[in-house]
Amino acid sequence: MLVKRNYQLACALTLSGVFAPTLAHAIPCDDVPNAPNKIFGSGGSAVTATIRRIAVAIANDTTGDPAERTTIFYTDPNACDGYGDFVTGTSTRVFKYWVAGATASETDKTCEARIGGQPLDFAHMGNAADFCANPVVPDGVGDFAAPIQTVNVVTHPLSNETSISAEALYFIFGYGKAGTVSPWSDGTGVFVRQSTSFVTPLLGYHIDVPATAFVGPGKWATDNASAVGTNPNVITAITTYAGGDEAKAAQTLGYISGSTADTRRADIKTLAFQGFGASCGVYPDSDATSFDKLNVRYGKYPLWAQGHYFTKVKANGEPENPLVANLIGWFDGSTKPAGTSVNAFDQTIKAGDIPACAMSALREGTVGAFYSYAPPKPCNGRFEFVANGSTDHDECETDDECSGDTPSCNFGFCEAYRADGQEEG
Repeated sequence: MLVKRNYQLACALTLSGVFAPTLAHAIPCDDVPNAPNKIFGSGGSAVTATIRRIAVAIANDTTGDPAERTTIFYTDPNACDGYGDFVTGTSTRVFKYWVAGATASETDKTCEARIGGQPLDFAHMGNAADFCANPVVPDGVGDFAAPIQTVNVVTHPLSNETSISAEALYFIFGYGKAGTVSPWSDGTGVFVRQSTSFVTPLLGYHIDVPATAFVGPGKWATDNASAVGTNPNVITAITTYAGGDEAKAAQTLGYISGSTADTRRADIKTLAFQGFGASCGVYPDSDATSFDKLNVRYGKYPLWAQGHYFTKVKANGEPENPLVANLIGWFDGSTKPAGTSVNAFDQTIKAGDIPACAMSALREGTVGAFYSYAPPKPCNGRFEFVANGSTDHDECETDDECSGDTPSCNFGFCEAYRADGQEEG
């Protein structure tokens, strides 16, 4: 039986294993100038912060050949609906894109799909296809592993709460105001995403509330369109509702992707999550101020899943579109963006995502059991240095500069090993 709790505790790190206004978008995407090598993607907004960060860095890079660069156009209705558009082949939605002079915090440029629908080159979801209502991966479509993404339960920075339990979330999102969980008993400051967004079914699994049964603005279990449309819009809803009122701030609650949360820490606060049967709450990071994702990487924080890129493939399983093939490789460091010196791998880490090479634990499917993981080319030093600004791993260029328990030079830092066939450095 579930028991309501009026308290939650935050654990120390364990080291063992209201909506944004509609933007003007009169220009057709096909007519966007100075945008070479266009590719069009569709999916959830969990990855938008990551794509934005990389695209802005590429657009503003002063080195290389701009004509060789890839221009990304991305539409993010939610994970499953965006993937559904990809399966049908086209999207009629509004696309985001990024040009020189933009910053990661500015409003995205937008453009319209062509008449009849914009052909799609790839899709991204924070979950596997079987987490959607119609879990089809058609013949000729490849499913490629993407970096790990977290789901963060968030509130306003003026709130005094630091942690929240799965039991409390069960009553808050399962019963709404009738759940009477303090301080969220008013209910008007609690915001939810669509049932088809990656973050809702993943959180729902861990709090025992079906994705279509969440209670929130518009009772969207019966009207999914009334839910908050994107992860950034949850933050807008929280900050708009609270203003500077501490009493209202205490009543705010939502859930968003970790990459969105990390880029907006001044606007929201991530709560430690206390799962069923756990004695205390755990942050995604080692503490509330770090960016090291240590509790995720060691399998201690449960609200995460490995992302997925989908694209059409040849008979040998390789992506048909070489631009998409190149893009997918950015996120594990196996390829680099053409026509630029931007390190997309580092930008991915800075955005708050976690390459699998920095993980010591993975899980079966989207919400399955954890298992120990030894990546073929660990990148713990690289991840920690880029994400948090420091690491205990020594810097290196070759194996000759490494010794002792960390003899292998991987991604510029000495690591414990490197599997046969993996490149040095």
